[in-house]
Amino acid sequence: MQISIHENGLQLDILVTPEGDVRLWNCGLSETPMREDSRWMRLLALQASGYNQDDNCGSKHTGTQPGSLLRYAGHTVSRNVWGTKLEVRQQGSGLTAVSHLQLYDGLAVLKSWTELVNAETAETLTVEYLSSFVLTGIGHGERAAKRADHTVHIPHSTWYGEAQWQTRTLKEYGYAPYFSEDNRFSMKRVALSSTGTWPAGEHLPMGAFTDAEGSGTMTWQIETAGSWNWEISDSEGLLYVALSGPSLQENGFAKPLGPSERFVSVPCAVAWGEDFGQTIQTLTRYRRRIRRPNEDNAHPSVIFNDYMNCLWGDPTTEKEIPLIEAAANAGCKYYCVD
Repeated sequence: MQISIHENGLQLDILVTPEGDVRLWNCGLSETPMREDSRWMRLLALQASGYNQDDNCGSKHTGTQPGSLLRYAGHTVSRNVWGTKLEVRQQGSGLTAVSHLQLYDGLAVLKSWTELVNAETAETLTVEYLSSFVLTGIGHGERAAKRADHTVHIPHSTWYGEAQWQTRTLKEYGYAPYFSEDNRFSMKRVALSSTGTWPAGEHLPMGAFTDAEGSGTMTWQIETAGSWNWEISDSEGLLYVALSGPSLQENGFAKPLGPSERFVSVPCAVAWGEDFGQTIQTLTRYRRRIRRPNEDNAHPSVIFNDYMNCLWGDPTTEKEIPLIEAAANAGCKYYCVD
């Protein structure tokens, strides 16, 4: 069975095998042929304590268990205020997992997150990793993993130096595709993570991948005020990108999930375009669309903050009074002592 939604220039195709294995066959601007028999193209990844990973993976979040044991249990396609939404339900090992895939009218953007319920067991399951979005086969399918000249865009960030995007090839990041008939995988990944409640302290929770063969760029953002992860590497000769919130390996995170308890991954959004600039424009339009309506947007007020290029955190009454009066005369509604 195949579930297909082709809207807003995006091609979203999910393949359900006769055994009920759910695979994200294609997601992007073009119809990229994939191997329908590839078990590495599963829609989600879930690693729990006590399960071995079904892959010689090193640090990669591939071959996860019991994620690989989940099987198709139904899906729905609906319409809401944003656009078309696809929900795919899987079950296995007493768990129910729902992949939420939200499209946005007029935008080549997909928002994705995963909901997990310990539905049918009397035992506690400890979640170590739950993907928000996994796409295997980025670039041109099997050919992509044999090249190291694809480019990855990383947004470095620091105090006084936010959003410093840098672009390097996979090879420059240390990834080298040494594939042969006897060797179909790499232990190397290009990965970023952040731990804690400063998600943009060293890097923005974003990234981008541009295909060297000209199929375009995909740019993502992980929508959280906490810990996050993303990685690019290969599975069985196919390049993949995986986005998630916190994990045990990167962040020391573990979520005990008792009977009937629910856990939802952090949402992420992915935009596709002809080049990096176009995807950033698309994500900007998406951000403006999802921002909740509020009074400050309808009637913005001018705020004066005394810190930057002014008092630099050294307020005194003598310094503040003239500034407060000047700000009031200039039409500022709020004055902030920082």
